[in-house]
Amino acid sequence: MGLIQEELLFNKNTASAIQAARVTLAGLPTTIVDVPRSQREGRMSLVTQDVSLSRLLCSNQSLEAFVTRRKISFPPNSTRVFNLDVAKTCLAFSSLVYMRNERFVKKAFDRDQTIREQTLKWDLNYESISNLGSPQGAFESVFDTKVGASQPSMMLVFKGTTPANYSEFIVDCMLTCIDATTLLGGGTVHEGFATQLFPMFGVPGVSARDGYGQMTYQLKRIAKQLLAHHSYLDAIPLWMSGHSLGAALASLVFARALRAPEDLGPHIQLRDCYTFGGPRTGDAIFAALVGSEMIKPINRPNILWRV
Repeated sequence: MGLIQEELLFNKNTASAIQAARVTLAGLPTTIVDVPRSQREGRMSLVTQDVSLSRLLCSNQSLEAFVTRRKISFPPNSTRVFNLDVAKTCLAFSSLVYMRNERFVKKAFDRDQTIREQTLKWDLNYESISNLGSPQGAFESVFDTKVGASQPSMMLVFKGTTPANYSEFIVDCMLTCIDATTLLGGGTVHEGFATQLFPMFGVPGVSARDGYGQMTYQLKRIAKQLLAHHSYLDAIPLWMSGHSLGAALASLVFARALRAPEDLGPHIQLRDCYTFGGPRTGDAIFAALVGSEMIKPINRPNILWRV
């Protein structure tokens, strides 16, 4: 199962979209200042310049001057921008992770070989950082820029449901919800999704999974490696994405990161989350709490985009 047909995923248009998204992924603001109507023309000119910049500053120019130059002070009202190139990049990554060869799980082969080879063609690194439940089930991966690249960033991607994987269907089909007050501030969330990630939701007497803890540890490690070559940066931008079951898992992790950014540490800057075909993860109270986190403060540069 894949989101994009292979001939489309591997063609030059996808590569061009990923290249065009690099500057935005590396720190170009997607939260735009709202201004009075009398000043709107000038503001739109600035937005146009930003969009053009994201396509021009692709792989060769250092971001040091750019980051220094683009310090923006936001007023109380801001507009969030859905970036099409970033969305295409998220879609490509969310589709590519389906190409793990599960037949190689018990053999001495790299089951992620196809993913790694394609990622290298995009001039990126790929690393699977956590299997959630079983080696054949859902997993978390990171697509990040190569060490020393001029525009460092990383994206956490969750794989969706594999049709032939019975355990994933069990997770999807759980109908019970559990209280999310301790972890997410309130409301209830889908039990199957939550137990894949967070140990506090494990069954008493059974070894609890800590996919979230393993994930945050690995993200900090990767961020540290990238920052070692960029003295002008304080943190590496982190984006999230996923499809189907992966969209649900990405949404829960994003919700937790919004509420507790200290989980990611000082060297990771949370950006947006783009999900595709995601199911409902929690009740109305949970949804309202997540929505409120995304506007505290009103200019917070984080939003969950559901496609």
